[in-house]
Amino acid sequence: MRVMAEIANLQIDQVSKTYGNILTSLRMLRGLAGAAASNLALLPIAFLVLSVGPAVPLSSAFLLLVGIAILDLSVLGVSFGLLRKIWSGSVPAARKASYFLLALSVIPMGLFIDGLHEVYERPPLVALELAGASVFLVILVLATRGLRSIIKAKDLPHSSLLFPPGAVNGVRNDVYRVLGVPVTKHQGSALPKRAFWFAAAAFIFEGAVFYTYLSAGWSLHKAAVRFRSFEVSVEHATTVGSGVVVLTVGTILLVGFLSTQWFLSLARRLRVRSRRQLLLSYERARLSDPRPPVLFLRPFSDDQISLKGAPLPHYMRLFDPGVEAATLDELIVQDFSSMGPVVALGKPSDQLPPIGAARKYVAEGEWQDVALSLVDQSTRIIVAVSDATNVLWEVDAIVERGHLSKSVFVFPPARLFDRKLFLEVLSRIHREKGSVRRWSTTSRRRNVWAKPDAEMGIIAFVCDGSGSSLTVLTEGATELDYAIGIRAAVSRTSVGALVQ
Repeated sequence: MRVMAEIANLQIDQVSKTYGNILTSLRMLRGLAGAAASNLALLPIAFLVLSVGPAVPLSSAFLLLVGIAILDLSVLGVSFGLLRKIWSGSVPAARKASYFLLALSVIPMGLFIDGLHEVYERPPLVALELAGASVFLVILVLATRGLRSIIKAKDLPHSSLLFPPGAVNGVRNDVYRVLGVPVTKHQGSALPKRAFWFAAAAFIFEGAVFYTYLSAGWSLHKAAVRFRSFEVSVEHATTVGSGVVVLTVGTILLVGFLSTQWFLSLARRLRVRSRRQLLLSYERARLSDPRPPVLFLRPFSDDQISLKGAPLPHYMRLFDPGVEAATLDELIVQDFSSMGPVVALGKPSDQLPPIGAARKYVAEGEWQDVALSLVDQSTRIIVAVSDATNVLWEVDAIVERGHLSKSVFVFPPARLFDRKLFLEVLSRIHREKGSVRRWSTTSRRRNVWAKPDAEMGIIAFVCDGSGSSLTVLTEGATELDYAIGIRAAVSRTSVGALVQ
């Protein structure tokens, strides 16, 4: 007898957009903290420079730098405190962060108002003032937009998906998280000091990038101030000034872009070193955290499942690229280590374990027995779907051993629109090829029977084994869609509750 499997669809594009706004706000706050930290790191050098120069008395230089240090420490402390609370979805903290950022907006507005009196005499200078104020305001608008989403989160559909399932609490772990190196429970209490210093150095360099964005607005304002001091006629200011404005803005932005790219490249290398210092073997991870593991299964041909085909939006990578997950492997570790240590079978040809799940390396002829053992032990199984022989064998093993209810099938970016592979996986789950013919999608008014739009990509699929299943769909996948989609599938919430 054929079983007609009923599959409900959940489209996550709107949820992912909201999540992107929230993540942008968090990255802006992290950027402010990084900018303050980079300033603090440069204060000793600034003191040496000022003490050598004859123009500023030593006592005055010291008092000036103490004032700057107090300001930077205040910004760093406030940003860090707000981040800790907002990560857990705190609405009061989001409101406080909004007030904090609005207070900072006084700076660009003051700069712009200061230059308005030139509007009738030298119009090109107003363009400089406006450009300088706009740099600040763009950052503040991006930051406050996500905070508004947090404040309204309780009224949003699927609000539980906007924050990771759980994180390791504590000041030390939150510090590492701000540094862009989330700490998992199975890493224990004793962390390598090198991991901290590499991450701190990367954070300072990324903070310098954010400070460069902020100082670009200040640089444009200073350029306008210098031009105002020139004694030129109104006609000359209007005809020649436009070219000077364009040249000045272009030079500042070009120099800023080149310097930020160098800093970001260096920060990426340092963060990779930090994460490598924190890597644990499978044995050490299980010893440190005896809970049932989260098992990550994937084809060895794409060992970590690159997310280059599903990058973050450009503006997010521009302002804070340090905390993006380059692979599905890293994304799963970041989001689901709270459930148990994330483990995987190691690729036999690995010279070094890749950053991500704790790898268990076994002889080539033993991998199936070890895989079956891990499938039985795991609290969750996340399968990166592929037509590779080993992956299809693992899907069959999951079905035969009755572990569908704890399994999530994720479609990598390269397989996002692969309907043939999707039907192949369904046929293995439901045992009969061609038995899955009906698709259930839910509209706001009524349930309708229809095949999913061919233009919709499939992020993840989950089935409880009784025919009640959920397919997570998206129009165009980014890292945000994968984070939200896998959370929706792993949450194990009933299909009826998820699809509204």
